[in-house]
Amino acid sequence: MSTKHEDQKPFNDVMDHLNKVEGYPVRKAKNLPRPIQWIGYFMAGGIVLIILGMVINLFM
Repeated sequence: MSTKHEDQKPFNDVMDHLNKVEGYPVRKAKNLPRPIQWIGYFMAGGIVLIILGMVINLFM
């Protein structure tokens, strides 16, 4: 089974070299381990709460 990237032929030798040197990301963010996802949710929620607290404090 081949990935989408393997099915595409390189545009030219320069693009082929770039793909070999830099690589191509295979995994997406949805495939992160569950604990890392929870840490991200916690941090994003904390940032939202801090900004909300700053806005509420601004008008009091």
